[in-house]
Amino acid sequence: MEEIQNMILARHDESAIRRKFRQRVHKFIQVASAYEELNYQHSSLWIGNEEKFVMKGHGYVWIDESTRSKDLAANMARIEGWRGTRSYNNYVKDLVALCQSAPVLCMDLQYHIDRLRFLRLSNNEATRIYQALERYIVDYDSICQVYDRGSTADASCLVYYHNHKVASWSLPTDSFILMRRPETLYFIF
Repeated sequence: MEEIQNMILARHDESAIRRKFRQRVHKFIQVASAYEELNYQHSSLWIGNEEKFVMKGHGYVWIDESTRSKDLAANMARIEGWRGTRSYNNYVKDLVALCQSAPVLCMDLQYHIDRLRFLRLSNNEATRIYQALERYIVDYDSICQVYDRGSTADASCLVYYHNHKVASWSLPTDSFILMRRPETLYFIF
């Protein structure tokens, strides 16, 4: 909240403040999902079957285990308080409806994009993620699924795909189609 208050005092525009709020809420929901999986072995905040995924992994990406433990401990009371509210139940219902209409159900796109953004991955691991993104992000609906969080920050790691060195295959220079929308640029392979 201090960061958001500083943004307000610095007179940042409303869209930047709203984006920051969305990012904070999204992070809280992902942390809550990890907390539920840790304590209850199941989370209503994550709808999916990882056994059917082409790439395993889902949820929030922590840099290390100590950061994960600190985040979970710091948010425990908030998460438990939220679990008993109507907004929690409404969010779960909305999530079920969203997942039924999502075009890409074979991997947690946000999780793997966050891995590209935050972790130091080996060349082989990054290549596997980029190849899966290239294979499954193929139309306007799947692009919208990548950017459903309302942040353009995710585009930065996708742009690196263009320069990513892969020993077994080479990327053509026209591998990106740039789609322009009024407020945001979307990149697709």
